[in-house]
Amino acid sequence: MPELQDYNIFEQRLSTYRTNHIHLYLDGIFDLDFNKMSLRDFASLVHEYVHYLQHFHTLYGLNLCSGFNSIFCVYRQYFEEHKEFHIPLEIKLNQKDEQFRKNHKNVFGDEECVNYNIDEVEVSSSSIDEARNNKSSVTIGVYDYTSDQAEENGFKFGYCCIIEGMAHLIQQLINPTVHHQEIKYLAVQHICNNYCKSEIATNTRLIISACVCSLMFDNPGVAFFDVLDYISQQKIIDGRDLFKSFITNHHIYYNNKRITIASAISVFLNRLEVSLTQAIGTSLDYYRKVLDNCEYYIKNERNPIIDMVYEFDLENRYFLNEIFDICGYPTIEDNNTQYPPLKQNGKPYIECAALLGKELLIKRIEAQNTTECPMYKTICIKKRYTEDDPTSIECQCEQWKRKEQHCLMSAAFHYYNLENHTIIQD
Repeated sequence: MPELQDYNIFEQRLSTYRTNHIHLYLDGIFDLDFNKMSLRDFASLVHEYVHYLQHFHTLYGLNLCSGFNSIFCVYRQYFEEHKEFHIPLEIKLNQKDEQFRKNHKNVFGDEECVNYNIDEVEVSSSSIDEARNNKSSVTIGVYDYTSDQAEENGFKFGYCCIIEGMAHLIQQLINPTVHHQEIKYLAVQHICNNYCKSEIATNTRLIISACVCSLMFDNPGVAFFDVLDYISQQKIIDGRDLFKSFITNHHIYYNNKRITIASAISVFLNRLEVSLTQAIGTSLDYYRKVLDNCEYYIKNERNPIIDMVYEFDLENRYFLNEIFDICGYPTIEDNNTQYPPLKQNGKPYIECAALLGKELLIKRIEAQNTTECPMYKTICIKKRYTEDDPTSIECQCEQWKRKEQHCLMSAAFHYYNLENHTIIQD
C-alpha cells in the first residue's frame, strides 16, 4: 500500500502520507495554531498535505485511492467467507485488481538512484516514446561529474518523482533551506532544466502546475513531457491558465468513451465515494463534504494545489486554515498524538476511526517479519495516552484476543467482525 514521504537524510526525519488510509504522519510537532510550529515542521506538514490534495483532485490520485479501496473490499469478502485464515494473509486478487496493481507498479518509477551522484540529466525522445508504447515510466540518462561517469539508464521517471517533486517545490517555497537528496524529490527540476527553455524551467509555480496536469493521465511520467511541450507550444506562463486549458481541451478514454478531464474527475469522485464506503463499511459524513467541494473546484476550473501557490501568501501560515476549511484534512499524527477531524461534539467521525482501524488491520495481517501490533512500540509501551495504560501478551502476538480495555487495534478487529475468527499466525 503506497506511502508518500518527506525524508530528510541529514536529520533522519521521515514524514509520510498514507494514501488509502487518508492518514498523515508528521515527524515533528503539529499544532492547529500553525505559528506555534517550527518552520521545518510546518513546511513538512504542507509537503504531506499536498499529497492528500493530489489524491482528491487529480485523476491518477482518485483512481489510486479507489483501486486500493477495491483491494480491501476483496479482503472483507474473504473474511466473510472464511471464519478461519492464516496470517500473513495472501489472497489471489481478481484480474481487474491485479491489473490495477501491475499498472501502478509499471508507471511508479524509481525513488532512488543509488549508483550515481546526479549532477545533470539527459532526456531522450526515444525513451519517452518507448515508455508511451510500453505504458511504463521513462528512462532518464544521468551525468555524474564527481565520478566522471555518464549512464544512459540512470533512473526511471514516473508517478513517484512527479508527486514528490511537486511537493518538494512547494515545500521549498515555504522553507528555502530544506534539502532532499533522493532523486524522487529532484528529478522534476533536473528534467525541466534539461528539457525546457530557461524561462519555463525557472517558473516554479508553472512547473508545479505542470505536475498537477500530468497527474490527470494514466502514465504521469510520459504525460509530464506532453504537458511541457504544450506549455512551450502555447507559450503559457501562468499555471492557472494551463490548468483551465487542460481540463476542458484534453480528453481521456473511460469505459470506451472520450470525455474531458473535467467530466472524468466528476466520475472518479463518485467512484471514490462508492469504494471508500464499501471498504470501511459506513457512509461518509466528513469526506462527503470534502468530495462535494472537490466538485466545486473542478466546476470552477480550479485546483487547490495551484490555488495554493498562486492565490495565497505562503509566508502567512494561516493560508492553510483556508484550504483546510474547503478541502478538509486527513487524520494528522505527530510524535505525540493523533488529530482526526472532529465533529461539533468533539468526537472523531466514524469514517476516520474506521480508516485508522483499517490501516492497523492491514499492516498486521500482511506483516511478514513481526507479530506485534503496529502501535505497540511507537505508542502503547510509551504509555502515551494514560500513565496506567496497560499492555498485555496479546499486544505482541494475538491482538484479536484482547478483551480487556479495548484499544484501537482490538477495536479494529471488532469493527471489521474479526474478533471471533480463528486466526493462525504462521
